[in-house]
Amino acid sequence: MVFARTAEALWMPVDGKPKKGGELVRIANVRRDPRVSLLLDHYDADWQRLWWVRVDGEGSVVEIADPAEDRHVAEVVQALRDKYPQYSDTPLFPGPATLIRVRPLRRRSWCPGPSAPAIPPDGGAG
Repeated sequence: MVFARTAEALWMPVDGKPKKGGELVRIANVRRDPRVSLLLDHYDADWQRLWWVRVDGEGSVVEIADPAEDRHVAEVVQALRDKYPQYSDTPLFPGPATLIRVRPLRRRSWCPGPSAPAIPPDGGAG
């Protein structure tokens, strides 16, 4: 799953890669229950460099016909294009924009030593 962080939230798009059809399970899950958790991790053969960050938050599904019409969504689209060069060849959205927005409420992290990744005070990860 790809994501981008803005000052107040983490965003995951339903991008233009081919899908089997129908609503994605992750979208249906967020519609049913907005409590979400994201787990970001890093593996390394040197176990002293392992780490994970868990972000618990409130999710919502954002659907908008034209992302350029909403300043926040336009900012997210630019952040995704900057972070993932693949979106220069792959459509970011197959039609109207659908994204999951996560407002972080709590974060936890772990690493075995002093190399813990810095977690911004706003609870974001990126």
